[in-house]
Amino acid sequence: LAFGETDAPPPSPLSGLSVLILDDRPLVGAALARAASAAGAETQLVPTREAMSRALAASAFDVFICPLDGVGCDGVSLAAEVRRLSPSTGTLMLLRPQDRARLDELTKGDGAPFDGYLVRPVRAASLVARLTALRVRGWMPDAGAPRTHDYDDAIMEEEEEAPAPPSADAAALGRLRILVAEDNEINALLTRTLLEHTGHEVRLARNGGEAVAHLEADHSEEVDLVLMDLHMPGMDGFEATARIRALATSHAHLPVIALTANAMADDRQACLDAGMDDYLSKPVSAEALAETLSRWVGRRSPHRSPEGRAGEKTNRA
Repeated sequence: LAFGETDAPPPSPLSGLSVLILDDRPLVGAALARAASAAGAETQLVPTREAMSRALAASAFDVFICPLDGVGCDGVSLAAEVRRLSPSTGTLMLLRPQDRARLDELTKGDGAPFDGYLVRPVRAASLVARLTALRVRGWMPDAGAPRTHDYDDAIMEEEEEAPAPPSADAAALGRLRILVAEDNEINALLTRTLLEHTGHEVRLARNGGEAVAHLEADHSEEVDLVLMDLHMPGMDGFEATARIRALATSHAHLPVIALTANAMADDRQACLDAGMDDYLSKPVSAEALAETLSRWVGRRSPHRSPEGRAGEKTNRA
């Protein structure tokens, strides 16, 4: 097979995750189940509270999804029952836009009834990204430990948001600014979610041309590392990397990490031959991503603050 081709499908981002969905609206529930299943999750759809209880008694589920309103009773009481019947199951709540006004009331204190939420209508990419975020962060790290929560719904929003507080690993590296070139919306959101949940800042490019244009712009000095998909419409990752290497000296050694669905022995060498520094197999895991950032960005200084960059430009002038 030629590089970039494989006779096996890439692993699925939600592979091994079991999801129970309660929704009395058949079309809505089926759409959620299809989206999660397409990403590799094992799903079961139930229409009533009684069916939910039977499902939890028969099987263990990683995540329970339900609307805040409807299904014969409110979602808060459903989430409380799930927590009682299956304490290790995380709950993802579906909110209407107007329900956001209740978030402070619902989530204050340690007794919050759910572990994450999405605002309807839910896009498939947002659902997969939120489930991935919950899976990565976990909600019960140790027996008896406080549950962690993921209430931020910014992955559904187009507006800019304040970056998350850096984790210990991210703090050791500094807050990095990472350019992700990926044309697949779900893969882009998954990668962005992993990075932002460890405190880094992310810019997305839909193809190699957008990535190169970003680096050619005035704010190009802000980029510490590029995650580059190999096969994208317009300009692919190989051509984009060649153009990055041809840019000014400041970008000559900018780490470029390939994102590939292939895991064949020749993949790494093919990426190196194309001018890339390393590669990550998709779907990207939190552990592999953290290790790669430490390995490559540790050789560079993390991005400077806007004030620092302005000072450097003044000194050069």
